[in-house]
Amino acid sequence: MLVGACSFLGPQPVILSTAGVPVGVPRPTCGGLKILIDGALPCQDLASIAIEALRRQAPGHMARGVTAIDVSLAQCPSGAVDQNVDCLGNEIAQYVTVTFGPPLPDSPVEPSLVVVLDPVSGQLLGFENRLIR
Repeated sequence: MLVGACSFLGPQPVILSTAGVPVGVPRPTCGGLKILIDGALPCQDLASIAIEALRRQAPGHMARGVTAIDVSLAQCPSGAVDQNVDCLGNEIAQYVTVTFGPPLPDSPVEPSLVVVLDPVSGQLLGFENRLIR
């Protein structure tokens, strides 16, 4: 399986599901490093895992709606200023950037959040704030 090599044109809506729960979100775009990882999860599965993690951890952001999802394979951060990611020995990770709609009254203002996942198991490694590096 070639991870990170998929590409979709335009923000076409698609229904993703995790644990049987349908979620209406834009289709993810996929990119980043292009390497073979045995047993790696497909891009859409990683996007679905990230959306479910944000539903639990960042409901205020999710209430704004999701306008884009970008899945990218890259090196796992080591020694980063933002210590919210534990690579668990992984050299690479899937970064799922979820972009939200405009802020609502009394809602968080961050335009996006990044969910970092293990490429094979989909285990949550943490959340990264790209503004802190």
